[in-house]
Amino acid sequence: MVPGWRSKYLKILREFGYDEGQDVRAARVLDAAIGTHTPVRLLADAIEDRVVFVVGAGPSLHRAMAPLKEFLDIPRIAADGVLAALTGNGIGADVVVTDLDGDLEALRVADRDTIFVVHAHGDNIDRLGFVKNLTRCIGTTQATEQGKIHNFGGFTDGDRAVFLAEHFGARRIILLGMDFGDRIGRYSFTRRRDRPVKLRKMRTAQDLLVWLASQSRAEICTTSRALPGIRKIGYGEIRSVL
Repeated sequence: MVPGWRSKYLKILREFGYDEGQDVRAARVLDAAIGTHTPVRLLADAIEDRVVFVVGAGPSLHRAMAPLKEFLDIPRIAADGVLAALTGNGIGADVVVTDLDGDLEALRVADRDTIFVVHAHGDNIDRLGFVKNLTRCIGTTQATEQGKIHNFGGFTDGDRAVFLAEHFGARRIILLGMDFGDRIGRYSFTRRRDRPVKLRKMRTAQDLLVWLASQSRAEICTTSRALPGIRKIGYGEIRSVL
């Protein structure tokens, strides 16, 4: 677990009114639902000491497709909603980080070599049984680790993907389609009535990434706007940092 994560998690509980007991219960349900144990070493094999792309579902996602197609040898860690956009452009994902609130059919038909990092929290207990459809599945929680369930840090699919890359020793993390602001990308699958909460979650995710960058072993770069500790690069600069 990232040093200091517990205090960040408790702040999230207070801010959003979540129940830690429900998060713990969800982790137990996910632990029971996961069948064959997928070794976390597979994540290290894909990420350790490498430059990786972390792909979010922000409004600029369409602009990320060209570099993603050009640099197919770079590992791609995608937030849940991104998968449909990637597959629609003939691009796969090495790792998908999801709490199962997006396009489940896209997850079901993804390449069998994709590693799914499925997150359990109090609001998705009724969907956790879906993991039985996934060949390679690793479970996570934002609360206490238990059984086969790990805590790599992070809150939303997008920032959890960055925490994951950092945890497993990426040398450089390049963020694509991660646009923190007041616009929500269409691949976030956010209903109009849920927009205020989604925007609050995005602000929390941004704060968590700034915090992570302040102590990260990896350099974190972004093709969107710069954040403290996170360097902005243009799409044309990607080759120079690989």
